[in-house]
Parts: sequence; C-alpha cells; structure tokens
Amino acid sequence: MNQTVQPINSRPMTRVEFNTFTIRTLVGWYERGLLNLEPEFQRKSVWKKQQRSRLMNSILHGYPLPNVAIYKRYDEKLHCVRYDVIDGKQRLESILLFLGKLRGEDSRFEAAFTDWRDGREYTVKQSWRDMCPKNQGQIMRFKIPAVWVQGELHEIREMFVRINSTGKALTHQEVRNAKYFSSEFLQRMIPLARQLKRNFLEMGVLSESEILRMKDVEFCSELVLSVLHGNVLDKKRALDQSMTDGFVDMRRLPKAIRDVKATIRYLAKLLPDIRATRFKKLADFYTLVVLFARYLREGKTLQNAKAKREAGYLLERFGVLADKAYKSISEFDREAEIDPNALTYIQTVREGGDTAAHRRERERIVENILENVFDQKDRHRTFTEVQRRIIWANTKRKKCYRCGRELKWSNFEIDHVYPYSKGGKTTIENSAIICKRCNCKKGAKV
Repeated sequence: MNQTVQPINSRPMTRVEFNTFTIRTLVGWYERGLLNLEPEFQRKSVWKKQQRSRLMNSILHGYPLPNVAIYKRYDEKLHCVRYDVIDGKQRLESILLFLGKLRGEDSRFEAAFTDWRDGREYTVKQSWRDMCPKNQGQIMRFKIPAVWVQGELHEIREMFVRINSTGKALTHQEVRNAKYFSSEFLQRMIPLARQLKRNFLEMGVLSESEILRMKDVEFCSELVLSVLHGNVLDKKRALDQSMTDGFVDMRRLPKAIRDVKATIRYLAKLLPDIRATRFKKLADFYTLVVLFARYLREGKTLQNAKAKREAGYLLERFGVLADKAYKSISEFDREAEIDPNALTYIQTVREGGDTAAHRRERERIVENILENVFDQKDRHRTFTEVQRRIIWANTKRKKCYRCGRELKWSNFEIDHVYPYSKGGKTTIENSAIICKRCNCKKGAKV
C-alpha cells in the first residue's frame, strides 16, 4: 500500500554561508579587537602543545583543515562587525599563539615541521621568528575554510552544543556553561572555582586537565548547593535546576560560599596528607565537605589538638579499611575480612556515587565514626550580666590579664581563656577580664 511520505520540515534557525579567510585576515581581526575567541558559551582551551604543533605543520604543507564556525554579528557599541568563534577555537588560538599575537603558556612555541630533502623526510623544530620569509608567507596566505553564522543568540548556543557533541565531546559542565552562561549562579561559581583551584590541586582533588574541562566549576556548584540547602543533593538534577532563575536563594549564597571555603581550609589542616588517602576522590571529598560544613554550622567542634589528631587518625584508618574493601570486591576475594561499614561505604561509591541516597549513606557512616570526637559548642557565646558581676567581683587585681593595664567597670571586657571558636565554654571558670585592644588582638588564640 503506497503512502505519501511527508517531507521533514526544518525549523527556521540560523543562516549559514560557506567561505574562506586567510591567516593574515585572522591576524587583522585579532589586532583590531574584532575577533572573540571566548564568547560566554565557549569552553576553555584543552589542546596540548603537540596538537598545536601538528596543526602548524599541516598549514605549512597546505593540508586542508575542517571548517571553523564563526558567529558574525553587528556590535552596537563599537558600530562594527565582530566575529565570535563557535567552533575551531583551539585551531585559531594555536595559530595566534605560534605567531606570537596571543599571549599564553604556549606563546611563540616551536612547531615540529616535516622537511623533505634529497628524497628523505626530516623533522625540523622552528618558532615563527626562526622561519624564513618564504615559509612565513606560505602560512600567512593559507586559507581557512569557514562557516559564517547569523541568527539569534539562543540559536548560536544550541549550535555550539550540537557541533561540540562530536569529536572531543563537551563535558556536562561545558554544556551547562554554553546553555546557561547568563545564569547568575553560574557567574558566581566561576570565580569561586578560580579561588579554590590551588586547594584542589594541592589536595589532589582535581587535576589540571579536569580543571581545563570545567570540572572545578561543576564541583564548586555541587558543594555550594549542598551547603546552602544543608543536605546532600542528587548531582545532575540539582546542578541543572540551579542554573535556572529563582532556584537558588541569591541572598543566602554569599554565606554558603564562605562556608565552603572555610570548610575546605579546615579539612586541609585536619588531613594534611589527604593526597595519600582515598578522601581526595571527588565522592569522598564531597562527603567530608558537606558533613563538616554542617558541623561548623551546628557549632560542633574539636576541642583541642589531641581531638584533631584523633579525628584525622580515625578518618585515615577508615580510608584504609574502605580501600581494602574495594580491593576485595574488585578481586572477588570472598575470604577477606571486610569491615561492614567500609563495605557499605564502598558499595555506595560503586553503585552510583552521585545519587542523594548514596551520598546520605556515606555521610551517615563517616558521622558515626567521628561521633565521639566532636563536641557541641556552648549555645551561649556572650557572658550574662550576672556572670559579668561575679567575674568582676572575683578578680582581685582589676587589670587586663594580658597587658596589665588598669581596668574599670565601665571599660573592661571578658575573654574566653580557651577560645569559644575552639569549643571553649561561656563559664566563669573559662573567663578573665581583658582590655578591648588585647581582646581584639587575641582573636582565636589560646
């Protein structure tokens, strides 16, 4: 039975035009500020020097290159046409780096060129400055095939995601960055990731290559959202929702950001050798950050250096037990003795470490391990009027206990001898009179 096949109609979208431009033209755009290699939806540079070198060798020998896609738009402020790179950023960036026009880590790098001489193939390493005028001219005259794109910005973002879904595929966060680049929450996470980059690298939580693929932005988003909501979250759903307007309470966001930074600093002190433990892994590190942020928020603290050492020891020992459990499961060793908590912990990692249920179970296990180490802070931080009178009356020498300055009822302050921030109680036994200047200088010192 013959049926009429209906044609597939394309959705009206961007307008494209195929053409070429020379590298000399590319340099002209860049020098006049008309070329934008990093529009908001673009990802970071991920090419290595070897890839850049192979590209320059192909250009010198006239090998054809894939099309670059460029968004051609009129800039109302500058009253001129500008060119946003949708696809091909790594290639155009490599060319400008080799020519010394673009500053960066690989600026003016040496490329390995194939040299045919006397019927044999040689490899010659040269920078742009070392090249003879003939070869420089060949490079500057090379024509780059291009797709000129015009359309609405949301259409351009969709095209960017589609184009970059082939080849070296975009990470989930690179896709979010392209789709939601105007998100206020995302714009706050990018500088936070930049601030925490050194911490992540030193603690072994992320590598340079992962940071290049925006894994740091994704992880910071997870941590901040979890601390903001006071609970673990389902990763993918929470991250996608956070990019939409109204999902995140922006008024509470600054405090959540501060809490995340403070908690990571706290962990670095508690586990100075965290690189040597399993807690540097993202799933495990996430559990510690969210749990310890809650501890700090609830006023739970480690009273002294001994308690901190014990907490660090307990975590390191459990990390070893968890690694043994992982090894036994991986090698199907049924005779090995496995700690039940460690086994459950590892199963939550293997069966889907980013789900809220598994994250909650890991947090519960770690919390049980540390339950006897952390103490609750005194709910009353300030001394009452009655306490002030008793402390004043009991102090025979009405002098600052630090600098010896004479004090009066009208100007004395009371200090927690063992700091409140470290778990010191607001009691008469843990008090001493102090002048305002010394109280400010002392801070959290014991």
